[in-house]
Amino acid sequence: GHDHACGLRQDGTPECWGNTDYAQNFVPDGTFASLTAGRHHVCGLRDSGSAECWGSLNTAPSDTFEALSSGGFHICGLRPDGSAECWGDDVHGQSSALAGPFVALSAGANHSCGLRTDGSAECWGLDYHGQSSPLAGTFIVLSAGGSHTCGLLTDGSAECWGWDVHGQSSPPSGTFVALAAGEHP
Repeated sequence: GHDHACGLRQDGTPECWGNTDYAQNFVPDGTFASLTAGRHHVCGLRDSGSAECWGSLNTAPSDTFEALSSGGFHICGLRPDGSAECWGDDVHGQSSALAGPFVALSAGANHSCGLRTDGSAECWGLDYHGQSSPLAGTFIVLSAGGSHTCGLLTDGSAECWGWDVHGQSSPPSGTFVALAAGEHP
């Protein structure tokens, strides 16, 4: 999150710490399979596939999901059929998901991206810096950040697009096994 963090214990119970201004550290009872933190919220995926959110965004659709990804003030969920559902702030269209199918989703500050079954990337939402205009390629992982997005290609190299004022969209050469894009800028 922006100024909080959460962990999932071995028994599946979540624990959050840091800023509590939006109640993002007041975790619900029960166990979760995974967690995702946004700017002032946290969402957990229950073993049943249901989503539960707390903090500034404390509602979730009653659908079943395979994965969740929190952006700045929105969340996207991947349904079992590969379709995406996003909720929360939609001022830039970041919660207006494109039609699926997708195999993975990544929500950024004001944009969201999906990985298609053929490995191509598609993004929606704010595109002021090109963060929603993916490069061509066959990706295996996407990570949407603040105003940029990075993808891991099948050969292990990284490609990024969007704002590059600090070099965040200019990855070094070489191969990688994972990527994580930060929120700011």
